[in-house]
Parts: sequence; C-alpha cells; structure tokens
Amino acid sequence: MEVRDSSGMDRPPAPPGLAPEEWAGTPEAVLRFFLGELATLQARVSDLEAQLRQHSQNSSRPPSSDPPSAPPRPPRPASGRKPGGQPGHPGSHRGLKPVEEVDRIAIVRPACCAGCGTPLDGVDPAPLRQQVTELPRPRAETVAYQLHRLACPGCGAVTTPSLPAGVPAGAFGPRLQAIVSLLGGR
Repeated sequence: MEVRDSSGMDRPPAPPGLAPEEWAGTPEAVLRFFLGELATLQARVSDLEAQLRQHSQNSSRPPSSDPPSAPPRPPRPASGRKPGGQPGHPGSHRGLKPVEEVDRIAIVRPACCAGCGTPLDGVDPAPLRQQVTELPRPRAETVAYQLHRLACPGCGAVTTPSLPAGVPAGAFGPRLQAIVSLLGGR
C-alpha cells in the first residue's frame, strides 16, 4: 500500500529492514533517486532473465549455443530417403590436373592376380588416376663463407675481407630466424 507524504509524493511501503519512521523521513530527492535506480535495476534483471531463457527454438541463436537446460530439438520429419548424397546428385570434388601440369607420374601395377596369384604383365590403356599434392620437404642450405686473409707484398699488412652484403654475422640467415620465431610463437 502506497502512502502519500506531506509533499504529495506517493511513497511505497518501507523496504524490509527499515523502520516506517525512517522511511517517512527520507528526503524526497533521495527517494526519487532510489526509486529510479530500483526501476532501472529491475528492468535490467528482467532483460537478463529473458536472455537466460533464450535458446535456438525461440531466438536466432544456433543450436550449438543451447544451454543444457534447453528443451530437446523436435525430431525432423522422416523424408523416406537415406542420409547423404542421393542417386543422381552430381558429386562435388576437386578436378584432376592435366598430365602436363603434374610434376611426377608414379606408375603402379599389380604384380599378381588378386584371385589366383598368377603373375600379371601388361599396360592398362585407361588406368585409374589419383593425384596427391604435397608441399616439398624443406631443406636447410648451409653456405660456408671462407674469408681469405692476405698479406700485402709491399708493406706486409694482413687484410681480412668483410662478409658480402646481406650475409648476417651470426650462424642463421634471416629466413631461418623468421621460421624459428614463427614456430616459437605458435
């Protein structure tokens, strides 16, 4: 039951734990602030509770985000067909490269008959084709720079050359350093 105070403002009943006389003595500005904050917080709690009740059947969320408390999805109606690709459906696969673009051809022939074990010999005019694309195995290249110190025939001073431009002073080149950094970061 709301009570109208001397200022004409409707005051809700005193909250639990607060004496009615203390509530009645609360300044009007504080009361307005308190009631405004209370309404804001109640609206926020209602919004959050509504979000908690959302699942894939009553929102645009994907089924993978459903909480364990979500109702089970209704079963799909039976179509009478087996799952997967249907007969007559055009397959989707990566096409084979022309023979001219292949780096290497490996010819695989059976040595003997799978049925009776008789040795086989011959060539299939239209063999089955299977292409496998793979990255080449990386191989580190080590270059030994020999710095020849030569003595001057005139004054006898020994001169040592500098490394060529772009050659690091350390044991690893810039590409190897980059790969080691990348792999270390991963």
